[in-house]
Formats: sequence, C-alpha cells, structure tokens
Amino acid sequence: MSLPVSQLTYVSVPVTPGPELLAAILRTSRPRNRRQGITGVLVSRDDLFVQLLEGPRQAVSDTFARILADTRHAQVTLVAMQDADFRLFGKWEMRETALPGGLWSAADVAAGVPRQAPMEDFMALFHRLAATPG
Repeated sequence: MSLPVSQLTYVSVPVTPGPELLAAILRTSRPRNRRQGITGVLVSRDDLFVQLLEGPRQAVSDTFARILADTRHAQVTLVAMQDADFRLFGKWEMRETALPGGLWSAADVAAGVPRQAPMEDFMALFHRLAATPG
C-alpha cells in the first residue's frame, strides 16, 4: 500500500521579476526536488507565482519553509495542503509555465484576488496544465 502524496499550493509575488529570477529558482529547485522526491509546477508572471508542490509530507513542508525564508518571494500565502491519491506532475521535478491569460489581471493580483481564490480555481488550473504537454 502506497502512502498518499501531499500537495501544497501557494501564491507569492516575485520581488525582482524577470527571466533571470525564474531561471535561478529553477536551477536550484529542480536538483533539490529530485533528491527529495518532490514534483510540481511553477506558474509564473512578472507579478505572480502560483506553485503546486507534490511529494512526501515532510519534504513538501521543508520546501515550503525554504520558500517562506526566500527573499526572492514576497507576500507568500499558503492556499492549501492536502493529500492526494496521485501526482499531477509526476514526471516533472518542477514544470514551469506562464500564467494563462485571462486568469487574473494585474489589478486582481495587486488587490490580492489570487490569495483569496478558492482551491477549486487552483486545482482547475493544475488539472488543465497537467493535461497539456509541457
């Protein structure tokens, strides 16, 4: 019998947005995630990160603690941590993709709408991304 996988979703604001920041985050997170059995997706735009981390509960919690302390993120908000029967991004140490257009405007992000969005909105996004080749 296999243990359920923990899934943690959070949103944050990049402190210094741009491709260099994203590349630096992916360069350090992917090898660490591989070692710790974590998979997931980082959805990004210059004004917003949305991330799903999947894996063993302790590894996911430890990773989120590092993110909370990471000065490249501001306004880090935990959306949910839950158990799931399977990984959505099991083949990805960290898939990266742009935030789909029309999801939240810059004004929505500035007003904190993503931090208050229901988990169903995030899961719909993650399921849609998991169903598309990356």
